[in-house]
Amino acid sequence: MEIHLADAAKINKPLNTSEILENVGGGFELKVPVDAEFRIHQQAADVYSMSGSLKALAETACNRCGKLTPVVLEQHFKYVLRVEAEPDLSTEYQCSDEDCETLFLAESSLDSHEILREQILLAIPLRQLCNESCKGLCKKCGVNLNNKKCQCGEINENSPFAILKTLQQN
Repeated sequence: MEIHLADAAKINKPLNTSEILENVGGGFELKVPVDAEFRIHQQAADVYSMSGSLKALAETACNRCGKLTPVVLEQHFKYVLRVEAEPDLSTEYQCSDEDCETLFLAESSLDSHEILREQILLAIPLRQLCNESCKGLCKKCGVNLNNKKCQCGEINENSPFAILKTLQQN
């Protein structure tokens, strides 16, 4: 959705949208459109503040067993939007927290898809489990230990570490 900053600031109401995002990245797939809300306020002539939130349902693989698992992504965000050229940072520059929340725009409108994509990637949990008691996969034969007990032997003769078993017995 194209958001015209001056118009959105004049409305003084939240902008609600439901958008389909494809190929977001991050190793997961969105199952339904992303529901989002944007609030925009004008702070100065070419400076706006934007805050918002999003909610999405994604499907990603469990980090232990690989089973596809649904995950609800919720994220709140805020930005300072400046309609001006991005400053020249060719020299070393120490970024402040405010700098990380500032977007420089060539024109006084922005595409909500890019904001939503960025915020979804930030909302992805670093570790996703199908359940807290997930046993994962057998390190030797790869069987899902949640479904059945592994039938492989205790010692893998082809392992370069198999010799360590004999040292431990002596």
